[in-house]
Amino acid sequence: MTVDAAGDFGTTRAGVIVSPGWINSGRTVIGFDTIDVQLYWEAGTPGFRIVPSSYQRGNTFLPFEGVVEPPREWQDAWSFRVLSRGARIGPSDVPGRPLPWRRSWPRGAWTWTPRRFISTS
Repeated sequence: MTVDAAGDFGTTRAGVIVSPGWINSGRTVIGFDTIDVQLYWEAGTPGFRIVPSSYQRGNTFLPFEGVVEPPREWQDAWSFRVLSRGARIGPSDVPGRPLPWRRSWPRGAWTWTPRRFISTS
């Protein structure tokens, strides 16, 4: 965290690490051994960044980072873009070594009312 001479925040970093647990997405339960989410906010910048973070479940490891932005004047929903590089997928019900997953770039939008994803790609 940084504070300027006037006492205003310049930057703030927050993070949470949870191990183990699950997330109920509303349609399915997503289990994890460890999830580490790190966020970074900078004064004067809309939204916040997801700085290097990760999800792990057994042999599956998914590092990710990205950006979450509030709606612009012409939008109704928050948007997100997440990049994952160097992931490996190792389902617990499939024997063998984990499969490498070079890169993924999910993005979409979220509305708080009625709390749902309105688009993803």
